[in-house]
Amino acid sequence: MVAGGLRFHGSWSSIGGQTDKSATDMAAVAKRWEDEGFDYVPYGDTTFRDCYVGLGAMAAATERVGLGTYVTNPSTRSPLVTAQAIASVDEVSDGRAWLGIGMGQSANALNGMPRATPESLRNALIAINSAFRAARHHEEWPDGIEIDESIAQFEWIKRRVPILVAARASKGQRIAAEMADGLMLRAGDVSHEQLPKVIERVLRWRDEGPRAGQPFEIQILDSAFVGDPERGRRYVGSPTATRAAAMNLNEPGLDPDLRERIAEYQKRYQYGLHGSSLNKANIELLTELGIDDYMFGRFAFIGDEDQMVTRFEELEAMGVTATHAPEPAAGGSSAVARYREKHPLDPGADPSPLRPKPAKAVTSASTVAEHLYTTSQICGSTTP
Repeated sequence: MVAGGLRFHGSWSSIGGQTDKSATDMAAVAKRWEDEGFDYVPYGDTTFRDCYVGLGAMAAATERVGLGTYVTNPSTRSPLVTAQAIASVDEVSDGRAWLGIGMGQSANALNGMPRATPESLRNALIAINSAFRAARHHEEWPDGIEIDESIAQFEWIKRRVPILVAARASKGQRIAAEMADGLMLRAGDVSHEQLPKVIERVLRWRDEGPRAGQPFEIQILDSAFVGDPERGRRYVGSPTATRAAAMNLNEPGLDPDLRERIAEYQKRYQYGLHGSSLNKANIELLTELGIDDYMFGRFAFIGDEDQMVTRFEELEAMGVTATHAPEPAAGGSSAVARYREKHPLDPGADPSPLRPKPAKAVTSASTVAEHLYTTSQICGSTTP
């Protein structure tokens, strides 16, 4: 848990996704969200522009919001390359980065690769934290973080970038509780009825694990819209179709007929349209198979401003620390403002609990050259 009340992510889904937006476009949106009072801006690692280029552009355009991947995986990018990339974002953003990592979905499918296993995810977290361990000389290092001393460390790193694990099943959630700084769940990864029980179980694992007593984020990221239901379905149609493609077919209690139709949907899902404003074919497939109402009810939240504020309050009461808010044009800024009038942040609280101690940005050419040389040595090059 962290202090300071519920924080808010901007939601790309409410402005048509990321596929058709350049890094420059997304930097402008990130700045607008920062000005609207949002706390985090995520960037997907799939069919979009390269996430780390985008995060760098957003870092240059903003001053306050936390920036991170939503989400990468240890299969399509090696853990040390991921560590190097997100640490570089952390450096240029003056210590505002976080790393969201899971077992993969769309990026794996598009590359013809299986999803990562829980074991490979666990090994990736060990490798990434091992690469970060030079930060021990510059900040207090939390107890209970597993390190492999045989893995090269990046000497230029001055801050351990916080890691959030995205996991819809219990094995990944346990890895988050025992090894990471937080858990990311998409709304609908578990049923609404099961969500409080899942959060309670994860927090118990945290209290029983090697990092007991340390701050822990629980982020519920969903697609939301304030206003007319039909207009709302158009806003959140693409992410709803996307999330339905990853739904767990082994969920206990799932109706057999519904399971069969969802399996058919996942078989026919077109990953080339993933996360896109052009995702019409997959949205129509939901309707064709008669699962559209179920999926919108499960993976999206559409309501009036009062209902949205109540939703925020219910999440906070469960132990959630951050959630998606609708984009300002979809009613997000007014709902966030209403919530914060009733539940103000703790005085002096950092808007991003994932940023406990900002690192210093690189300011000299000689330091940059030193960093490049260190990286070249790690990567096996003999010339700086």
